[in-house]
Amino acid sequence: MKILKLLSFMLITLLVLNCSNDDDNFQPQIQPEPTTQDLLISGKWYWVSSSESTLDDCQKQSYLEFIDLDTLLIEDFRINSSDVCESNGINSVSYQLIDDSIIQATIGTSTSNLNIEFISDTRLIITQEISSGTMTTTLEK
Repeated sequence: MKILKLLSFMLITLLVLNCSNDDDNFQPQIQPEPTTQDLLISGKWYWVSSSESTLDDCQKQSYLEFIDLDTLLIEDFRINSSDVCESNGINSVSYQLIDDSIIQATIGTSTSNLNIEFISDTRLIITQEISSGTMTTTLEK
């Protein structure tokens, strides 16, 4: 009986000594919020709606794809004269992100500013000044 008590005492002592107080200081790893740039380059952004016109299912295949920190691919889909949805090709455009709120896109010698009104993991809302006012475009992944 004395041996059993002694073994129990030793086992409890070992368990207590081997327990770490690190558990008391456990702090979960907090992931930093993704930056606007991270969100932009996280996938293809497909057209959902435009304040200037109603988009048909063909046009909703059009997308923006931010490849890296300065290259943007744009593929535009339209219904052709034979009533078939087709791509007008993929255009590579240079862009700069200014103050996390403006996408400055350059096509040849022409520059356009797209204002980021909202961005999340799945939704991007941009506005652009055009001759008739402000055009708002919603895109989603």
